Amino acid sequence: QDDKYAKERCSQKPTEKGSHDIPPNIKGYEKYSNITKGKVVWICNFKPATTLKNAAVDTFLKSKEEGEIFFCHPAFTNKHLMMGEEDGKTCKSVIQDELKADDDTDCFVCIITSYGNSTSICYGEQSQQKDELFGTLAGLDNRSVTKKLIDRPKILIFDLYDQVENQKSKNSDYPFEIHKDWLIVFVRNESDGNFIKKLRSAITKLYEQLDFVSILEQVKGDNLAMNIIHRMPKKLFLSDGLESMNTTDMLYFDIKGVVNCCFFGTSSFDGTSALEGVNIDRESVKSLCNEFQYSSDLLHSAKETKKQFKYHLTRNGYCCHVFVFSSHGSSFGVLTKSGETVGFKDILDIVRLTEGEVPVVLVFDCCRVNMETNVNVTKEQLKMKNVIIVYAAVDGSPSDLLTMMERAIMKIGELKHSKQTCAEIESYLSKKLFLFETSDVTPSEEEPTQIEA
Repeated sequence: QDDKYAKERCSQKPTEKGSHDIPPNIKGYEKYSNITKGKVVWICNFKPATTLKNAAVDTFLKSKEEGEIFFCHPAFTNKHLMMGEEDGKTCKSVIQDELKADDDTDCFVCIITSYGNSTSICYGEQSQQKDELFGTLAGLDNRSVTKKLIDRPKILIFDLYDQVENQKSKNSDYPFEIHKDWLIVFVRNESDGNFIKKLRSAITKLYEQLDFVSILEQVKGDNLAMNIIHRMPKKLFLSDGLESMNTTDMLYFDIKGVVNCCFFGTSSFDGTSALEGVNIDRESVKSLCNEFQYSSDLLHSAKETKKQFKYHLTRNGYCCHVFVFSSHGSSFGVLTKSGETVGFKDILDIVRLTEGEVPVVLVFDCCRVNMETNVNVTKEQLKMKNVIIVYAAVDGSPSDLLTMMERAIMKIGELKHSKQTCAEIESYLSKKLFLFETSDVTPSEEEPTQIEA
Protein backbone atom coordinates (compact mmCIF):
# COMPACT_ATOMS: atom_id res chain seq x y z
CA GLN A 1 0.00 0.00 0.00
CA ASP A 2 2.96 2.34 0.60
CA ASP A 3 4.00 2.12 -3.05
CA LYS A 4 1.02 4.11 -4.30
CA TYR A 5 1.97 7.00 -2.01
CA ALA A 6 5.66 7.09 -2.96
CA LYS A 7 6.63 10.34 -4.71
CA GLU A 8 3.06 11.63 -4.38
CA ARG A 9 2.64 15.27 -5.28
CA CYS A 10 -0.39 17.47 -4.75
CA SER A 11 -1.21 19.43 -7.89
CA GLN A 12 -3.42 21.79 -5.94
CA LYS A 13 -1.72 25.06 -5.13
CA PRO A 14 -2.35 26.76 -1.78
CA THR A 15 -5.55 28.78 -2.02
CA GLU A 16 -4.08 32.05 -0.82
CA LYS A 17 -0.39 32.68 -1.29
CA GLY A 18 1.01 34.73 1.56
CA SER A 19 -2.15 34.61 3.68
CA HIS A 20 -0.36 34.10 6.99
CA ASP A 21 -0.96 37.57 8.42
CA ILE A 22 0.29 38.36 11.89
CA PRO A 23 -2.53 38.91 14.42
CA PRO A 24 -2.38 41.99 16.64
CA ASN A 25 -2.29 39.83 19.76
CA ILE A 26 -2.21 36.28 21.10
CA LYS A 27 -4.82 35.23 23.61
CA GLY A 28 -6.89 32.28 24.71
CA TYR A 29 -3.83 30.32 25.85
CA GLU A 30 -3.52 28.33 29.03
CA LYS A 31 -1.05 29.58 31.61
CA TYR A 32 0.32 28.58 34.98
CA SER A 33 -1.43 30.29 37.88
CA ASN A 34 0.35 33.23 39.45
CA ILE A 35 3.62 32.53 41.23
CA THR A 36 3.30 32.93 44.99
CA LYS A 37 6.79 31.80 45.98
CA GLY A 38 9.49 31.35 43.36
CA LYS A 39 13.07 30.27 43.96
CA VAL A 40 16.17 30.93 41.83
CA VAL A 41 19.22 28.82 42.63
CA TRP A 42 22.34 30.04 40.82
CA ILE A 43 25.25 27.60 40.92
CA CYS A 44 28.66 28.87 39.79
CA ASN A 45 31.30 26.21 39.09
CA PHE A 46 34.09 28.76 38.67
CA LYS A 47 36.26 29.75 41.59
CA PRO A 48 37.14 33.46 41.80
CA ALA A 49 40.75 32.53 41.00
CA THR A 50 39.79 30.64 37.85
CA THR A 51 41.81 31.11 34.68
CA LEU A 52 38.57 32.19 32.98
CA LYS A 53 38.84 35.92 33.70
CA ASN A 54 35.60 37.33 32.38
CA ALA A 55 32.35 38.84 33.54
CA ALA A 56 30.78 35.49 34.52
CA VAL A 57 32.24 35.29 38.02
CA ASP A 58 32.02 39.04 38.58
CA THR A 59 28.33 39.04 37.62
CA PHE A 60 27.66 36.10 39.93
CA LEU A 61 29.48 37.64 42.91
CA LYS A 62 27.88 41.06 42.38
CA SER A 63 24.42 39.48 42.21
CA LYS A 64 25.14 37.54 45.39
CA GLU A 65 26.42 40.62 47.21
CA GLU A 66 23.50 42.84 46.19
CA GLY A 67 20.85 40.17 46.71
CA GLU A 68 19.10 41.17 43.49
CA ILE A 69 15.68 39.86 42.49
CA PHE A 70 16.86 38.19 39.32
CA PHE A 71 13.42 37.48 37.83
CA CYS A 72 11.90 40.92 38.59
CA HIS A 73 9.10 39.34 40.61
CA PRO A 74 8.76 40.07 44.35
CA ALA A 75 7.72 36.45 44.94
CA PHE A 76 11.17 35.17 43.91
CA THR A 77 14.07 34.63 46.27
CA ASN A 78 17.67 34.04 45.20
CA LYS A 79 20.27 31.58 46.38
CA HIS A 80 23.89 31.76 45.18
CA LEU A 81 26.21 28.76 45.50
CA MET A 82 29.88 28.65 44.55
CA MET A 83 30.57 24.94 44.17
CA GLY A 84 34.07 25.31 45.56
CA GLU A 85 32.42 26.32 48.81
CA GLU A 86 30.09 23.30 48.78
CA ASP A 87 32.54 20.56 49.78
CA GLY A 88 31.56 17.09 48.66
CA LYS A 89 28.43 18.22 46.85
CA THR A 90 27.49 17.89 43.20
CA CYS A 91 25.11 20.01 41.16
CA LYS A 92 22.64 17.13 41.14
CA SER A 93 22.65 16.77 44.94
CA VAL A 94 22.21 20.54 45.38
CA ILE A 95 19.27 20.63 42.93
CA GLN A 96 17.63 17.59 44.49
CA ASP A 97 17.88 19.13 47.96
CA GLU A 98 16.29 22.36 46.73
CA LEU A 99 13.50 20.55 44.86
CA LYS A 100 12.63 18.55 47.98
CA ALA A 101 12.84 21.46 50.41
CA ASP A 102 9.52 21.95 52.17
CA ASP A 103 9.43 25.73 51.68
CA ASP A 104 6.21 26.22 49.64
CA THR A 105 8.12 26.97 46.41
CA ASP A 106 5.74 26.86 43.41
CA CYS A 107 8.22 27.86 40.68
CA PHE A 108 11.79 26.56 40.62
CA VAL A 109 14.64 27.99 38.54
CA CYS A 110 18.23 26.75 38.54
CA ILE A 111 21.08 28.39 36.60
CA ILE A 112 24.36 26.47 36.30
CA THR A 113 27.31 28.59 35.15
CA SER A 114 30.08 26.17 34.23
CA TYR A 115 32.54 24.80 31.73
CA GLY A 116 30.86 22.27 29.49
CA ASN A 117 31.51 19.83 26.67
CA SER A 118 28.97 18.13 24.41
CA THR A 119 27.51 15.87 27.12
CA SER A 120 28.48 17.25 30.54
CA ILE A 121 29.19 20.19 32.76
CA CYS A 122 32.81 20.18 33.96
CA TYR A 123 34.27 21.71 37.10
CA GLY A 124 37.21 21.47 39.45
CA GLU A 125 40.89 21.63 38.62
CA GLN A 126 41.63 20.10 35.22
CA SER A 127 43.97 17.55 36.79
CA GLN A 128 41.07 16.41 39.01
CA GLN A 129 38.14 17.47 36.87
CA LYS A 130 34.62 16.32 37.67
CA ASP A 131 31.95 15.79 35.03
CA GLU A 132 28.19 15.62 35.50
CA LEU A 133 26.12 14.46 32.55
CA PHE A 134 23.40 16.83 31.36
CA GLY A 135 21.00 13.89 31.45
CA THR A 136 21.40 13.32 35.19
CA LEU A 137 20.33 16.92 35.78
CA ALA A 138 17.80 17.52 32.99
CA GLY A 139 16.14 14.16 33.62
CA LEU A 140 14.91 14.93 37.15
CA ASP A 141 11.18 14.20 37.33
CA ASN A 142 8.20 14.97 39.54
CA ARG A 143 9.10 12.18 41.93
CA SER A 144 12.07 14.34 42.96
CA VAL A 145 10.02 17.36 44.04
CA THR A 146 7.70 18.45 46.82
CA LYS A 147 3.93 18.26 46.33
CA LYS A 148 3.82 22.03 45.88
CA LEU A 149 6.01 21.79 42.76
CA ILE A 150 4.03 19.00 41.08
CA ASP A 151 2.35 20.39 37.91
CA ARG A 152 4.25 23.63 38.44
CA PRO A 153 6.99 25.15 36.24
CA LYS A 154 10.58 24.03 36.74
CA ILE A 155 13.43 25.59 34.74
CA LEU A 156 17.04 24.45 34.34
CA ILE A 157 19.47 26.74 32.50
CA PHE A 158 22.94 25.52 31.48
CA ASP A 159 25.08 28.67 31.15
CA LEU A 160 28.10 27.03 29.48
CA TYR A 161 31.64 28.02 28.54
CA ASP A 162 34.24 26.14 26.52
CA GLN A 163 37.31 25.07 28.45
CA VAL A 164 40.47 27.05 27.82
CA GLU A 165 42.72 24.00 27.67
CA ASN A 166 42.46 20.24 27.29
CA GLN A 167 38.88 20.34 26.05
CA LYS A 168 37.95 16.74 25.32
CA SER A 169 35.27 16.13 22.73
CA LYS A 170 32.85 13.45 23.84
CA ASN A 171 30.18 11.52 22.00
CA SER A 172 27.17 13.84 21.74
CA ASP A 173 24.70 11.00 21.16
CA TYR A 174 23.58 10.74 24.77
CA PRO A 175 19.79 10.50 25.15
CA PHE A 176 17.97 11.61 28.27
CA GLU A 177 14.36 12.08 29.27
CA ILE A 178 12.71 15.44 29.94
CA HIS A 179 9.59 15.36 32.05
CA LYS A 180 6.35 17.32 32.06
CA ASP A 181 6.49 20.92 33.36
CA TRP A 182 10.25 21.18 32.79
CA LEU A 183 11.97 23.76 30.59
CA ILE A 184 15.64 23.10 29.75
CA VAL A 185 17.88 25.78 28.23
CA PHE A 186 21.39 25.23 26.83
CA VAL A 187 23.58 28.28 26.14
CA ARG A 188 27.12 28.46 24.77
CA ASN A 189 28.77 31.72 25.85
CA GLU A 190 31.56 33.76 24.44
CA SER A 191 34.22 34.72 26.99
CA ASP A 192 32.42 37.87 28.13
CA GLY A 193 29.53 36.02 29.74
CA ASN A 194 26.92 37.85 27.69
CA PHE A 195 23.96 35.49 28.25
CA ILE A 196 23.27 36.36 31.89
CA LYS A 197 23.60 40.06 31.14
CA LYS A 198 21.22 39.87 28.20
CA LEU A 199 18.73 37.66 30.03
CA ARG A 200 18.55 40.05 32.99
CA SER A 201 18.11 43.01 30.63
CA ALA A 202 15.38 41.28 28.60
CA ILE A 203 13.47 40.16 31.70
CA THR A 204 13.57 43.68 33.14
CA LYS A 205 12.29 45.12 29.86
CA LEU A 206 9.72 42.49 28.82
CA TYR A 207 8.47 40.51 31.82
CA GLU A 208 5.22 42.51 31.93
CA GLN A 209 4.58 41.99 28.19
CA LEU A 210 5.71 38.43 27.26
CA ASP A 211 5.88 34.90 28.64
CA PHE A 212 9.26 33.50 29.66
CA VAL A 213 9.87 31.41 26.52
CA SER A 214 9.15 34.43 24.31
CA ILE A 215 11.69 36.40 26.32
CA LEU A 216 14.26 33.65 25.75
CA GLU A 217 13.58 33.82 22.01
CA GLN A 218 14.31 37.53 22.09
CA VAL A 219 17.62 36.86 23.87
CA LYS A 220 18.59 34.18 21.32
CA GLY A 221 17.77 36.63 18.54
CA ASP A 222 20.64 38.76 19.81
CA ASN A 223 23.15 36.34 18.23
CA LEU A 224 23.40 33.86 21.10
CA ALA A 225 24.00 30.11 20.76
CA MET A 226 20.93 28.72 22.54
CA ASN A 227 18.59 25.74 22.47
CA ILE A 228 15.24 25.59 24.31
CA ILE A 229 13.68 22.20 25.10
CA HIS A 230 10.43 22.08 26.96
CA ARG A 231 7.45 20.04 27.97
CA MET A 232 5.56 22.83 29.70
CA PRO A 233 1.86 22.48 28.85
CA LYS A 234 1.14 26.11 29.76
CA LYS A 235 2.72 29.52 29.36
CA LEU A 236 4.83 30.83 32.22
CA PHE A 237 4.58 34.52 33.05
CA LEU A 238 6.82 36.36 35.48
CA SER A 239 4.13 39.02 35.86
CA ASP A 240 0.60 38.43 37.10
CA GLY A 241 -2.57 38.69 35.05
CA LEU A 242 -1.36 38.67 31.42
CA GLU A 243 -4.43 37.52 29.48
CA SER A 244 -3.00 38.47 26.07
CA MET A 245 0.31 39.38 24.43
CA ASN A 246 0.76 42.02 21.75
CA THR A 247 2.68 40.81 18.72
CA THR A 248 4.23 44.27 18.43
CA ASP A 249 6.37 43.24 21.42
CA MET A 250 7.64 40.13 19.55
CA LEU A 251 10.06 39.24 16.82
CA TYR A 252 8.45 37.01 14.17
CA PHE A 253 9.10 35.50 10.75
CA ASP A 254 7.41 37.25 7.84
CA ILE A 255 5.65 34.35 6.09
CA LYS A 256 4.73 35.81 2.69
CA GLY A 257 4.64 33.04 0.11
CA VAL A 258 4.12 29.31 -0.28
CA VAL A 259 4.90 26.89 2.57
CA ASN A 260 6.57 23.66 1.43
CA CYS A 261 5.15 20.63 3.30
CA CYS A 262 6.80 17.22 2.79
CA PHE A 263 5.58 13.98 4.34
CA PHE A 264 7.99 11.06 4.84
CA GLY A 265 6.41 7.83 6.03
CA THR A 266 6.09 4.09 5.70
CA SER A 267 3.50 1.72 7.14
CA SER A 268 5.17 -1.58 6.16
CA PHE A 269 8.62 -2.75 7.19
CA ASP A 270 11.04 -5.54 6.39
CA GLY A 271 11.10 -7.71 9.51
CA THR A 272 8.84 -5.76 11.87
CA SER A 273 5.14 -5.04 12.41
CA ALA A 274 3.10 -2.77 10.15
CA LEU A 275 1.98 0.68 11.29
CA GLU A 276 -1.41 1.57 9.82
CA GLY A 277 -1.54 4.92 11.61
CA VAL A 278 0.98 6.26 9.10
CA ASN A 279 -1.67 6.35 6.37
CA ILE A 280 -3.99 8.31 8.66
CA ASP A 281 -1.16 10.75 9.33
CA ARG A 282 -0.48 11.08 5.61
CA GLU A 283 -4.10 11.99 4.84
CA SER A 284 -4.15 14.46 7.75
CA VAL A 285 -1.10 16.27 6.41
CA LYS A 286 -2.42 16.17 2.85
CA SER A 287 -5.61 17.89 4.02
CA LEU A 288 -3.48 20.99 4.68
CA CYS A 289 -3.02 21.51 0.93
CA ASN A 290 -5.14 24.64 1.04
CA GLU A 291 -2.44 26.18 3.26
CA PHE A 292 0.69 24.33 2.14
CA GLN A 293 2.27 22.90 -1.02
CA TYR A 294 2.17 19.15 -0.27
CA SER A 295 4.38 16.26 -1.37
CA SER A 296 4.96 12.73 -0.06
CA ASP A 297 7.99 10.42 -0.05
CA LEU A 298 8.48 6.87 1.14
CA LEU A 299 10.93 6.13 3.96
CA HIS A 300 12.66 3.48 1.86
CA SER A 301 16.26 3.51 3.16
CA ALA A 302 18.44 5.80 5.26
CA LYS A 303 20.53 6.94 2.29
CA GLU A 304 17.56 7.63 0.02
CA THR A 305 15.61 9.42 2.78
CA LYS A 306 18.49 11.80 3.55
CA LYS A 307 18.98 12.45 -0.16
CA GLN A 308 15.30 13.29 -0.70
CA PHE A 309 15.15 15.37 2.47
CA LYS A 310 18.08 17.51 1.33
CA TYR A 311 16.52 17.87 -2.13
CA HIS A 312 13.26 19.23 -0.69
CA LEU A 313 15.05 21.40 1.86
CA THR A 314 17.17 23.18 -0.75
CA ARG A 315 14.35 23.89 -3.20
CA ASN A 316 13.92 27.60 -3.79
CA GLY A 317 10.77 29.68 -3.85
CA TYR A 318 9.31 28.78 -0.46
CA CYS A 319 8.84 30.98 2.60
CA CYS A 320 8.93 28.03 5.06
CA HIS A 321 9.63 24.28 5.04
CA VAL A 322 7.55 21.78 7.06
CA PHE A 323 8.72 18.14 7.20
CA VAL A 324 6.65 15.39 8.82
CA PHE A 325 8.18 11.96 9.55
CA SER A 326 5.78 9.17 10.51
CA SER A 327 7.06 5.68 11.32
CA HIS A 328 8.40 3.40 14.02
CA GLY A 329 11.37 4.93 15.82
CA SER A 330 13.79 4.94 18.72
CA SER A 331 15.60 7.41 20.96
CA PHE A 332 17.98 8.07 18.09
CA GLY A 333 15.85 8.29 14.95
CA VAL A 334 13.17 7.16 12.51
CA LEU A 335 12.89 3.61 11.17
CA THR A 336 12.80 3.11 7.38
CA LYS A 337 11.08 0.36 5.38
CA SER A 338 14.43 -1.45 5.00
CA GLY A 339 14.94 -1.52 8.79
CA GLU A 340 17.63 1.18 8.86
CA THR A 341 17.43 4.20 11.15
CA VAL A 342 17.63 7.77 9.94
CA GLY A 343 19.06 9.61 12.93
CA PHE A 344 17.46 12.76 14.30
CA LYS A 345 21.01 14.11 14.43
CA ASP A 346 21.58 13.28 10.75
CA ILE A 347 18.46 15.22 9.75
CA LEU A 348 19.40 18.17 11.94
CA ASP A 349 22.97 18.19 10.59
CA ILE A 350 21.61 18.50 7.05
CA VAL A 351 19.48 21.46 8.17
CA ARG A 352 22.42 23.07 9.97
CA LEU A 353 24.77 22.74 6.99
CA THR A 354 22.20 24.16 4.56
CA GLU A 355 20.54 26.67 6.87
CA GLY A 356 19.28 29.83 5.24
CA GLU A 357 16.84 32.54 6.24
CA VAL A 358 13.75 30.35 5.73
CA PRO A 359 12.29 28.71 8.90
CA VAL A 360 12.23 24.90 9.06
CA VAL A 361 9.70 22.83 11.05
CA LEU A 362 10.54 19.16 11.74
CA VAL A 363 7.75 16.93 13.09
CA PHE A 364 8.75 13.42 14.21
CA ASP A 365 5.67 11.29 14.86
CA CYS A 366 7.44 8.10 15.85
CA CYS A 367 7.78 5.99 18.98
CA ARG A 368 10.72 7.03 21.13
CA VAL A 369 11.57 4.75 24.03
CA ASN A 370 10.80 6.56 27.31
CA MET A 371 10.65 9.90 25.44
CA GLU A 372 14.42 10.23 25.62
CA THR A 373 15.90 13.29 23.92
CA ASN A 374 19.15 13.24 21.98
CA VAL A 375 20.61 16.72 22.36
CA ASN A 376 23.67 18.15 20.65
CA VAL A 377 24.89 21.18 22.60
CA THR A 378 27.90 22.14 20.49
CA LYS A 379 28.14 25.84 19.69
CA GLU A 380 27.65 25.18 15.95
CA GLN A 381 24.35 23.42 16.64
CA LEU A 382 23.05 25.98 19.14
CA LYS A 383 23.72 28.88 16.76
CA MET A 384 20.92 27.73 14.45
CA LYS A 385 18.11 30.30 14.48
CA ASN A 386 15.41 29.05 12.13
CA VAL A 387 14.57 25.50 13.26
CA ILE A 388 11.87 24.07 15.51
CA ILE A 389 11.40 20.35 16.20
CA VAL A 390 8.25 18.62 17.45
CA TYR A 391 8.62 15.12 18.91
CA ALA A 392 5.61 12.95 19.67
CA ALA A 393 4.43 9.46 20.61
CA VAL A 394 5.43 7.17 23.45
CA ASP A 395 5.79 3.39 23.49
CA GLY A 396 3.90 2.83 20.23
CA SER A 397 0.65 4.50 21.27
CA PRO A 398 -1.50 5.21 18.19
CA SER A 399 -1.90 8.88 17.40
CA ASP A 400 -3.58 11.35 15.11
CA LEU A 401 -0.97 13.65 13.64
CA LEU A 402 -3.28 16.59 13.06
CA THR A 403 -4.43 16.49 16.68
CA MET A 404 -0.79 16.34 17.76
CA MET A 405 0.15 19.32 15.57
CA GLU A 406 -2.77 21.42 16.81
CA ARG A 407 -1.88 20.57 20.38
CA ALA A 408 1.80 21.31 19.87
CA ILE A 409 0.92 24.69 18.41
CA MET A 410 -1.60 25.72 21.07
CA LYS A 411 0.22 24.25 24.03
CA ILE A 412 2.83 21.67 24.81
CA GLY A 413 1.75 18.81 26.98
CA GLU A 414 -0.70 15.99 27.31
CA LEU A 415 -3.39 15.39 24.73
CA LYS A 416 -6.90 15.12 26.15
CA HIS A 417 -8.62 13.54 23.16
CA SER A 418 -6.27 10.82 21.97
CA LYS A 419 -4.06 8.06 23.29
CA GLN A 420 -1.03 10.20 22.49
CA THR A 421 0.40 11.15 25.85
CA CYS A 422 2.79 14.00 25.17
CA ALA A 423 4.45 16.33 22.74
CA GLU A 424 7.85 17.90 23.19
CA ILE A 425 9.35 20.95 21.54
CA GLU A 426 13.03 21.54 20.81
CA SER A 427 13.38 25.09 19.55
CA TYR A 428 16.26 26.91 17.93
CA LEU A 429 13.94 29.70 16.79
CA SER A 430 14.91 33.28 17.43
CA LYS A 431 11.48 34.55 16.30
CA LYS A 432 7.82 33.56 16.50
CA LEU A 433 6.51 31.45 13.62
CA PHE A 434 2.84 31.94 12.63
CA LEU A 435 1.64 29.27 10.18
CA PHE A 436 -2.00 28.37 10.72
CA GLU A 437 -5.21 30.34 10.63
CA THR A 438 -8.13 29.19 12.75
CA SER A 439 -11.82 30.04 12.86
CA ASP A 440 -12.08 29.11 16.55
CA VAL A 441 -13.40 32.09 18.48
CA THR A 442 -14.67 32.75 21.94
CA PRO A 443 -18.26 34.05 22.34
CA SER A 444 -16.97 37.58 22.87
CA GLU A 445 -14.91 37.63 19.68
CA GLU A 446 -16.21 38.54 16.25
CA GLU A 447 -13.12 37.83 14.17
CA PRO A 448 -10.95 34.72 13.93
CA THR A 449 -7.56 34.77 15.57
CA GLN A 450 -4.33 33.03 14.64
CA ILE A 451 -2.35 30.64 16.72
CA GLU A 452 1.39 30.50 16.99
CA ALA A 453 3.79 27.63 16.34
